[in-house]
Amino acid sequence: MREMEVGILIGPEGGFTEKEVGFARQRGFISVTMGDLILRAETAAITAIGIIQYEFGVIG
Repeated sequence: MREMEVGILIGPEGGFTEKEVGFARQRGFISVTMGDLILRAETAAITAIGIIQYEFGVIG
């Protein structure tokens, strides 16, 4: 299994501002989205971790 550092930013219901997105990108974050889904913060975190684990072969 490959090793990689992953950080998750979960934003407000209305999304991040352009300034916030720029700030994150300057620090190496890569923007991804779950499409039009709007999830509660706690649900978004669990969903994001599940997707990351699946993609890295930890589950599935």
